[in-house]
Amino acid sequence: MQEAAGRRVPLRWVVIAVAAVLVVAAVVVAVLLTNGSDAQKTSSSPSQSPAPRPLEVRTTVTRVAGALPPPRRRSLERHVGALVKGYLRAAFVDARNGTSAFPGFTPAARSLAARDAGVLTAGDKGIEVRRAAAYISVFADHRRAQGATVRLVLGLTGKRGHTRPMAGRLLLTPTSSGWRVFGYHVARGAGR
Repeated sequence: MQEAAGRRVPLRWVVIAVAAVLVVAAVVVAVLLTNGSDAQKTSSSPSQSPAPRPLEVRTTVTRVAGALPPPRRRSLERHVGALVKGYLRAAFVDARNGTSAFPGFTPAARSLAARDAGVLTAGDKGIEVRRAAAYISVFADHRRAQGATVRLVLGLTGKRGHTRPMAGRLLLTPTSSGWRVFGYHVARGAGR
């Protein structure tokens, strides 16, 4: 036993052991640098709320009373779709309060809508728009749109995951600054 205790370890084994320790240390550092931030993100993400889904609104001209050429129909779809999306973003995604939740509404309709905010906005209830469709019926005279009604169909999801439908109509008029909502009739259904 004394001979084994007094024996010298060859230099070659010391070099191999030091090299192995350096390789293991380099691998650990590389893993921490590349995956450490991902591990922190995944460990902290459950405490944060998930990012909101992008708002998509399917907009279609479904009925035309009078003559409206296809290019003007497409233009109407684009402009009315942007107006509806702006309202939904302000009222449900950004959860604005008061009259600021109703961009694209005439002043009179905006003040009425602010009083009906419990139905027309998310408020502080944490409601999210899951589905949105806007079906446009338009009245055209002399190949120009003179008025429109948007049938709005939404699927709303609350904090507990229950889906509630919201449906109604937005009444639109063309103005010098584009299409504006001058009236509405909207209702929410019971949760499922």
